[in-house]
Amino acid sequence: MRALRLYERLGLIQPARSASGWRLYGRRELVRLNAIVALKSLGLGLAHIAEVLSSSTPALRRVLRLQQEVLQKRCASADQGLKLVGTAGTARRAREAAGIRCRSELPRSAESGEHVELDPAGREAWDYLLATSAAARS
Repeated sequence: MRALRLYERLGLIQPARSASGWRLYGRRELVRLNAIVALKSLGLGLAHIAEVLSSSTPALRRVLRLQQEVLQKRCASADQGLKLVGTAGTARRAREAAGIRCRSELPRSAESGEHVELDPAGREAWDYLLATSAAARS
């Protein structure tokens, strides 16, 4: 029900009204609703659906182009998420290897006056952690 009202607010459908104000969905609205559902299942958002339905006959090429754009954005977002998760896991393993349990135990720079000496394995893990953190930020 809320979806129908949203579609109406966005101008995707315009059902007729009865004398008492009830929405009347005829064949035209049902065909349009089926098109909306089909386009949503292809991954298109409502803004893209409105763009596609604004033409009298949606061109398949146009729908496929919009779907491709949506899927490319999702892939890029998923790739970035995977990269961040991988970096977080690597950083966690590096902290564990260095014997660091929380951020307050991380070695500080010599300039801060809180320099902490690490054993060779801890130093290697710490260097790796710094390198992966810097790579994740860039």
